[in-house]
Amino acid sequence: MRLRTAGTPAISASVWKDVVELSKVITTMTSGALTKPQMRGLLAKRLRFHIVGAFVVSLGVATLYKVCMFGFYFVLMV
Repeated sequence: MRLRTAGTPAISASVWKDVVELSKVITTMTSGALTKPQMRGLLAKRLRFHIVGAFVVSLGVATLYKVCMFGFYFVLMV
């Protein structure tokens, strides 16, 4: 049996079955990885850490830029 739609080449039923089974395996694997109790909340914890870290680094870079470009007294005035 061959499946055919307008303008596409024919796909055999066995190949189509393999594609469907592979997508089920991939879906099962990804959803199974998210249900582990020890992983729950890890993404939020890491994300919060990196957001705070990025904010601190950006403040440090902005201060360093002002000191290098305009001098230390300008930083104290602002």
